[in-house]
Amino acid sequence: MRKLAWWFCMFGMTLRRALYRPVFLLFLLTFPVGMGVLHQVEKRDSGRIAVALCPGTDAWNQALAERL
Repeated sequence: MRKLAWWFCMFGMTLRRALYRPVFLLFLLTFPVGMGVLHQVEKRDSGRIAVALCPGTDAWNQALAERL
């Protein structure tokens, strides 16, 4: 239990020191905004999957490419 308390104390001291740095605060504020933007982009996707075919000499591959 004592070792766990020591780790929490060290984490708290490190976090307190990091919060004084403006770059770290900027990262903490922009990270949730960026995740929200990525979530909105994902919602706008129509759900279609783009597939690229490379028809070779196989007749089945060429027939499939012609149908598409």
